[in-house]
Formats: sequence, C-alpha cells, structure tokens
Amino acid sequence: MTYTRLPLPGSAPVDRLQFNAALYHHVFGTPASADTLVLGKDFSPLAEYTLLASQSGALAAALVHYGDGSPGHVYLRVGREWQRVLGTEAKVMSDKTAWDGEQLLVVSHQDAPRGKLLGIDASGKSRVLVPEQDWAMNAVAPIKGGYLVAEVSGPDWRVRHYGADGRALRTVALPAGIGIASLAGSGASPQALIGYSGWSIPPRWTRYDGASGTVVTEFETKAAADYSRVRSYRLNARSVDGTSVPVTVLALAGVTPDGSRPAILTAYGGFDLPQAPRFLGIWLAWLERGGVFALANIRGGSEYGEGWHEGGMLGHKQHVFDDFHAAALSLVSAHWTDSAHLGIEGGSNGGLLMGAALTQHPQDYRAVVSSVGIYDMLRSQLWPNGEYNISEFGTVKNAADFAWLAAYSPLLHVRQGAAYPAVLLITGENDPRVAPWQSRKFAAALQASGSPRPILLLTRRNEGHGVTSSFSQRVGNSGVMLAFFAQQLALPSAAPAGRP
Repeated sequence: MTYTRLPLPGSAPVDRLQFNAALYHHVFGTPASADTLVLGKDFSPLAEYTLLASQSGALAAALVHYGDGSPGHVYLRVGREWQRVLGTEAKVMSDKTAWDGEQLLVVSHQDAPRGKLLGIDASGKSRVLVPEQDWAMNAVAPIKGGYLVAEVSGPDWRVRHYGADGRALRTVALPAGIGIASLAGSGASPQALIGYSGWSIPPRWTRYDGASGTVVTEFETKAAADYSRVRSYRLNARSVDGTSVPVTVLALAGVTPDGSRPAILTAYGGFDLPQAPRFLGIWLAWLERGGVFALANIRGGSEYGEGWHEGGMLGHKQHVFDDFHAAALSLVSAHWTDSAHLGIEGGSNGGLLMGAALTQHPQDYRAVVSSVGIYDMLRSQLWPNGEYNISEFGTVKNAADFAWLAAYSPLLHVRQGAAYPAVLLITGENDPRVAPWQSRKFAAALQASGSPRPILLLTRRNEGHGVTSSFSQRVGNSGVMLAFFAQQLALPSAAPAGRP
C-alpha cells in the first residue's frame, strides 16, 4: 500500500507539520516504522499528492502539485519504481485525470488553452487522444470504445462522447442549464454514470448508454419545495479591458426588471475553479419575495479553459475585480436593480473579491456578506496555509509581486470618511486555511473608517473554513446572511401584491 504521510509530531515545529508530505510504502503485516519513503525526497515543502490506482492495481499514478490551483507533475509507478512522465509544462490539473484500463487519461493545457486529452501508457509515452475542442475540457472518464469528456463554455456545460479515434460521436442528452459534477466509467463497459445539478434541479445521477445514446436517471435528490418557476436570463458584461463576462440572472417566472429589485451578485474568480449552475437551495426564499440572484463567471476560474484562469491570477488579479464590477454594472444597466438595492456575496478567495469590490467601488453596492475571506494580502503568506496560495497570488518576497498585492489588498485601501456598504464578515475560529484575524483586522479597519452603515463581524467558535461545517452551522450562517441582506436591501416580507 502506498499512502501520503506528513511529518510525525515532534519531528518539526507545530506550524510546519502540514508541509513536506511524501509517499511511503507499507507492506501489510509489518509495523508502520518499517514503511519506506518512495516518492517526495527533496520535493518542495508544498508538495501535495493525488494518488490513482489502475483498475488492475498493477499501475499507479501520482499527480504532485506545489501550490493550490497550480499544474502538477505526473508520475507513474510500475512495480515499486516511480517515473516522472510529465512535468508542469504539460499543464495537467489533478482533477482532470482517470484510468482507462492500464492507460492514464489526463487533460493537458500545453499549447491548448481549452485542453487536449492525452493517453499515457505503462512505458510513460503519451499521445493525443482527443485534440483541443471549441469548449474547455473539465473532466474525463473512459467508456467502452472511447471517452466521455465534460466540457464548459462560460456558464454552459455539456458531456460529449468521443470515439477511440478522437472523433466526436454525440453530445449526451442532458437538460440545459446544468453543471457537471462528476463522471464515472470503465473502458470495459458501454455504460457510465454522470452526476449533475442545475438551478432548479437537485443533485442527480444518470446512467448513460454509449451504444444507444440513452440516458436514464438512477438517483435523484428530491427538492423540498417547488423550483419549477425559477427562470434564468443571460447578460454579457464588458470588463475594463473589453473582455466579455457572462452573468446569469435568476428570478421567478413573471418577475421582470423594475430598476430597483433587491439583488444579490456572487462570484469566485480563482484557483482554476469554474462556477457552474448549481441547485439554488436556500435562495428560493429570496426569489419568492421578488428578489433576484445572479452569478458572474469572472476570470480566475476555468470556464473558458486555462487561459481564463491565467487571466485572473498573479499580476492579472485586478481583472477579477474589474470583471465583477462590470457584472454589477450590467445588472443595473439591464434594470434588474440599482446600487441602493444591490448586495454582493462571496467566500474564501471570493471573500478577497468582496473586500476588493467594497474598497474599490463602495458607492456601487448597498450590502456585502463575506465569509472566511482574505483581506490583508501582505501578511496572508505568513499564515502556514498562505504559502500554498503563492502560486495563485504571488509572494511578498518578490518586489514585482509585492507591488500588485499592495495595489489591491483590501485592508490597505480602507479610507477614512468613506461611505462603505453595510458589511457582514463571517469567520471561523478554527479555520486552518484563512486565519480568522484576517476578518478581525478588516472589520476593525472598516469600523474605524467612520462609515455610517453597520460593519458586523460574526466569529463562529466551533467552525473552520466551512468545508466540513455541520448542517446546523450551515443553516445558521445562511439564515444570518439572508436576514442581513433582507434588512439592508429592503426585501419585502411577502411577495408584493400583484407580483409572483
């Protein structure tokens, strides 16, 4: 058995125990003290591993990346020996890989911003199986006689079936307006599973038959309310540099732009993570009161491929904030809302986005909810997990990087006497990813600015970054957020007369 091991307690300072991970091999029936180091010696302290075993177990792959959102090195293991077969120049992301028998499938972005599908054999040789397409490749799974590839173009998603010769056979018949969550298949079977959800569709799994092209729902989560009246609309915002940014607007059937609807805009913009249509869940309550919810597919994610990601990272991070501001202005120009009724929401890297948005354009937003955000970019790196973000943001130890970090770091740009939106910051006392002092410092600076609107800080004692929050914690945070927005944006307590 091969596994990832971190330094043992006592072998390194407590704040360094999350670094220097390596692969060890364990022989069943022997003590753990006899385990041997097989991969990771002299690697970067930031090394993180994704392990994948072939279906027979004869081969294994390790994708090793140094920093969140960064491409990985690809290693193959034959027997007990590991061999690097692709370096970071291949631009392979660990979540875009799968085994097809004894062939490793990877999506490479080298000379292919939207991705190309490679097959790597047991000797380490690679070849192109499916060349770059007009949509960006996001996930792959084998199917008998070919491959299934999840593809994305802005807010739109699809699954395409390719033959072994790389020729597109069909686009799988799935509902419009969904996001693909996962693919599962085997090169020995003509059938595969596709997981997806949509704005009004809770998560479900469907079985796709590659021979007939039919799709059958195998499992679906039942919604606890009626989402059939949710409607989506598309806007195209124009960013500062002329880039077109798609914005999806959601409202109930019959709700039309009146120029002042309470609206909430969200986005993420980082780490190669695309923002897909997802089940609305709690936001239905907002829509039922005549409110509007919107999602912007800004740069920093992979909605159009790796080029879209690179356009919003490192020295290009300001593009992310410009895209978001353009999305907000598009809601106003389309008369869905106005600045007096526009709220914005985001978390983590999306919390950084919220901090930049409210300090760069405070007059264009009425309320902000930001969860576990990064606001002091010059000191984020000093928090242990901050080192894993250097690949995305840059480092304060480099003069050029320092300059762009200082140029947008929200904490540095809080101004005395500015009229900021009402702000609710939420953080977890036990957050290992983003230090809670980030929220505390930002809240204190905003409160000291003299802004006339409320600046609130909610610290959850038994929470972390939110990834593993309990159901009750999620409900609590959602309730606080919705109540805050409802009060600040003047959401009607009931659907207005004559309106849905």
